[in-house]
Amino acid sequence: MRLLAMFHEAIQDFDKAKEIYNELLSINASDFQTLKRLVALERDRGKINEAITLLNKYLESGNQQDHEAWLELSELFLARHNYEKAQFCYEEILALNPANPYCNIRYAEILYSAAPEDIDNLYNARKYYSHAMTLMKEDSNSTRCLWGLLKVCKSIEGLIKKEDEKNTMIIKVC
Repeated sequence: MRLLAMFHEAIQDFDKAKEIYNELLSINASDFQTLKRLVALERDRGKINEAITLLNKYLESGNQQDHEAWLELSELFLARHNYEKAQFCYEEILALNPANPYCNIRYAEILYSAAPEDIDNLYNARKYYSHAMTLMKEDSNSTRCLWGLLKVCKSIEGLIKKEDEKNTMIIKVC
Protein backbone atom coordinates (compact mmCIF):
# COMPACT_ATOMS: atom_id res chain seq x y z
CA MET A 1 0.00 0.00 0.00
CA ARG A 2 2.93 2.31 0.66
CA LEU A 3 3.92 1.92 -3.00
CA LEU A 4 0.45 3.03 -4.02
CA ALA A 5 0.80 6.12 -1.85
CA MET A 6 4.20 6.83 -3.37
CA PHE A 7 2.63 6.48 -6.82
CA HIS A 8 0.04 9.10 -5.87
CA GLU A 9 2.86 11.33 -4.63
CA ALA A 10 4.64 10.93 -7.96
CA ILE A 11 1.57 11.99 -9.94
CA GLN A 12 1.06 14.84 -7.46
CA ASP A 13 -2.20 13.52 -6.05
CA PHE A 14 -1.03 14.52 -2.58
CA ASP A 15 -4.39 14.27 -0.85
CA LYS A 16 -4.81 10.63 -1.89
CA ALA A 17 -1.21 9.85 -0.87
CA LYS A 18 -1.77 11.45 2.53
CA GLU A 19 -5.00 9.50 2.96
CA ILE A 20 -3.19 6.21 2.27
CA TYR A 21 -0.31 7.08 4.59
CA ASN A 22 -2.73 7.98 7.39
CA GLU A 23 -4.59 4.71 6.82
CA LEU A 24 -1.31 2.78 7.07
CA LEU A 25 -0.46 4.60 10.29
CA SER A 26 -3.89 3.85 11.77
CA ILE A 27 -3.18 0.14 11.15
CA ASN A 28 0.37 0.28 12.52
CA ALA A 29 1.31 3.44 14.46
CA SER A 30 4.93 2.28 14.70
CA ASP A 31 5.41 2.14 10.91
CA PHE A 32 8.19 4.70 10.94
CA GLN A 33 8.95 4.45 7.22
CA THR A 34 5.40 5.54 6.47
CA LEU A 35 5.62 8.33 9.02
CA LYS A 36 8.84 9.57 7.39
CA ARG A 37 7.15 9.50 3.96
CA LEU A 38 4.30 11.54 5.40
CA VAL A 39 6.82 14.07 6.77
CA ALA A 40 8.40 14.34 3.31
CA LEU A 41 4.97 14.73 1.71
CA GLU A 42 4.00 17.58 4.04
CA ARG A 43 7.39 19.26 3.60
CA ASP A 44 7.11 19.06 -0.18
CA ARG A 45 3.61 20.53 -0.05
CA GLY A 46 4.97 23.49 1.91
CA LYS A 47 3.19 22.48 5.10
CA ILE A 48 6.24 22.95 7.29
CA ASN A 49 4.35 23.12 10.60
CA GLU A 50 2.66 19.78 9.92
CA ALA A 51 5.98 18.22 8.93
CA ILE A 52 7.58 19.51 12.14
CA THR A 53 4.74 18.09 14.24
CA LEU A 54 5.03 14.68 12.58
CA LEU A 55 8.81 14.61 12.88
CA ASN A 56 8.64 15.54 16.56
CA LYS A 57 6.15 12.71 17.06
CA TYR A 58 8.57 10.34 15.32
CA LEU A 59 11.54 11.42 17.44
CA GLU A 60 9.53 11.24 20.66
CA SER A 61 8.50 7.67 19.78
CA GLY A 62 11.88 6.31 20.75
CA ASN A 63 13.81 7.32 17.64
CA GLN A 64 16.16 9.88 19.19
CA GLN A 65 19.13 8.08 17.61
CA ASP A 66 17.92 8.82 14.05
CA HIS A 67 20.57 11.21 12.76
CA GLU A 68 18.67 11.90 9.52
CA ALA A 69 15.48 12.81 11.37
CA TRP A 70 17.34 15.39 13.46
CA LEU A 71 18.92 16.80 10.29
CA GLU A 72 15.52 17.07 8.60
CA LEU A 73 13.96 18.68 11.66
CA SER A 74 16.80 21.19 11.82
CA GLU A 75 16.30 22.12 8.16
CA LEU A 76 12.57 22.57 8.77
CA PHE A 77 13.27 24.90 11.68
CA LEU A 78 15.81 26.83 9.62
CA ALA A 79 13.17 27.24 6.90
CA ARG A 80 11.09 28.98 9.58
CA HIS A 81 14.13 31.00 10.78
CA ASN A 82 13.82 29.35 14.17
CA TYR A 83 17.53 29.22 14.93
CA GLU A 84 17.11 28.28 18.57
CA LYS A 85 15.29 25.05 17.77
CA ALA A 86 17.61 24.29 14.85
CA GLN A 87 20.49 24.77 17.26
CA PHE A 88 18.94 22.23 19.63
CA CYS A 89 18.62 19.73 16.78
CA TYR A 90 22.28 20.14 15.91
CA GLU A 91 23.24 19.64 19.54
CA GLU A 92 21.48 16.29 19.33
CA ILE A 93 23.26 15.51 16.06
CA LEU A 94 26.62 16.39 17.58
CA ALA A 95 25.88 14.18 20.58
CA LEU A 96 25.35 11.30 18.13
CA ASN A 97 28.30 12.12 15.89
CA PRO A 98 30.77 14.57 17.44
CA ALA A 99 33.60 13.74 15.02
CA ASN A 100 31.74 14.83 11.88
CA PRO A 101 33.40 18.06 10.72
CA TYR A 102 30.43 19.10 8.58
CA CYS A 103 28.03 18.85 11.52
CA ASN A 104 30.42 21.02 13.53
CA ILE A 105 30.56 23.56 10.68
CA ARG A 106 26.78 23.64 10.32
CA TYR A 107 26.34 24.09 14.06
CA ALA A 108 28.84 26.96 14.01
CA GLU A 109 26.94 28.53 11.11
CA ILE A 110 23.70 28.33 13.06
CA LEU A 111 25.32 29.89 16.12
CA TYR A 112 26.71 32.71 13.99
CA SER A 113 23.40 33.29 12.19
CA ALA A 114 21.23 33.07 15.30
CA ALA A 115 22.72 36.07 17.06
CA PRO A 116 25.59 37.77 15.25
CA GLU A 117 25.72 40.42 18.01
CA ASP A 118 25.92 37.90 20.87
CA ILE A 119 29.56 37.55 21.87
CA ASP A 120 28.99 34.19 23.59
CA ASN A 121 27.45 32.74 20.42
CA LEU A 122 30.38 34.08 18.41
CA TYR A 123 32.95 32.54 20.76
CA ASN A 124 31.08 29.21 20.57
CA ALA A 125 30.90 29.44 16.78
CA ARG A 126 34.65 30.08 16.67
CA LYS A 127 35.19 27.04 18.89
CA TYR A 128 33.10 24.76 16.64
CA TYR A 129 34.69 26.06 13.42
CA SER A 130 38.12 25.48 14.97
CA HIS A 131 37.12 21.99 16.07
CA ALA A 132 35.88 21.21 12.56
CA MET A 133 39.24 22.29 11.16
CA THR A 134 41.02 19.84 13.43
CA LEU A 135 38.67 17.06 12.30
CA MET A 136 39.20 17.68 8.59
CA LYS A 137 41.80 15.77 6.70
CA GLU A 138 44.55 17.76 5.03
CA ASP A 139 43.20 16.99 1.56
CA SER A 140 39.66 18.07 2.47
CA ASN A 141 38.17 21.19 1.05
CA SER A 142 38.15 23.40 4.12
CA THR A 143 37.31 26.68 2.39
CA ARG A 144 33.81 26.85 3.90
CA CYS A 145 35.19 26.29 7.37
CA LEU A 146 38.01 28.81 6.97
CA TRP A 147 35.63 31.43 5.60
CA GLY A 148 33.21 30.92 8.48
CA LEU A 149 36.04 31.08 10.99
CA LEU A 150 37.30 34.31 9.45
CA LYS A 151 33.82 35.89 9.48
CA VAL A 152 33.27 34.93 13.12
CA CYS A 153 36.67 36.28 14.16
CA LYS A 154 36.03 39.54 12.31
CA SER A 155 32.66 39.85 14.07
CA ILE A 156 34.28 39.23 17.45
CA GLU A 157 36.93 41.81 16.62
CA GLY A 158 34.22 44.34 15.73
CA LEU A 159 32.28 43.72 18.93
CA ILE A 160 35.02 43.72 21.55
CA LYS A 161 36.83 46.78 20.13
CA LYS A 162 40.15 45.62 21.49
CA GLU A 163 42.82 43.20 20.38
CA ASP A 164 42.26 39.58 21.24
CA GLU A 165 45.50 37.64 20.73
CA LYS A 166 43.77 34.36 19.88
CA ASN A 167 41.43 36.10 17.44
CA THR A 168 44.29 37.91 15.72
CA MET A 169 46.22 34.66 15.35
CA ILE A 170 43.23 32.85 13.84
CA ILE A 171 42.61 35.69 11.36
CA LYS A 172 46.24 35.49 10.21
CA VAL A 173 46.02 31.72 9.77
CA CYS A 174 42.78 31.99 7.82
